Amino acid sequence: METQIPAAGQSRSKRERGLTQLQLRFVEEYVKDCNGTRAAERAGFRARTDAARASSASTTLKNPKVAKAIAERFAAMAMSAEEAIKRLTDIARGSMVPFIRIDDDGSVWFNLADPEARKHMHLIKSIKTQRYVDKTDRKNWEHEWVEVTLHDAHGALRDILKLHGKLEDRLKLSGKVEHEVRQVIKIGDQEIEF
Repeated sequence: METQIPAAGQSRSKRERGLTQLQLRFVEEYVKDCNGTRAAERAGFRARTDAARASSASTTLKNPKVAKAIAERFAAMAMSAEEAIKRLTDIARGSMVPFIRIDDDGSVWFNLADPEARKHMHLIKSIKTQRYVDKTDRKNWEHEWVEVTLHDAHGALRDILKLHGKLEDRLKLSGKVEHEVRQVIKIGDQEIEF
């Protein structure tokens, strides 16, 4: 998510009044990666070396108005608890269905460009692809291998149960420094240990 600097002629918010254009650009660049030296460079600071840019960035970050603007930008960008729970719920319910197509002959293939797939891209943890050419019978067959891994649905379910107080980790210590960890699911007044 990128926030934009108000264009010339647009009014600035209260927090941005009192900041110079250079400071505003620095704030915008800093929230992208939290790297003061790179933010100073991208914002257009005139320092010629990284050491000079780092020094300028350090001074700029100590400015209370700049620090407040950065803190407010981060607060506006932060994920709310509700959004985090929604994301966990999406992961727990996630499946490969939006990403695959099955041809009439039973061939399965991934279509990540499909509009339905694009709505669910946040469910994907990793994608690996490999292409190779098979030269047999005087014909060249190009093959593509795709592996798509979704985020851990079981882990998301555990986290959701913990949030709702239905699952807790217990640690039981006894005699000879033996450790036993048990998980408990609460359903109403009943507890199930495993």
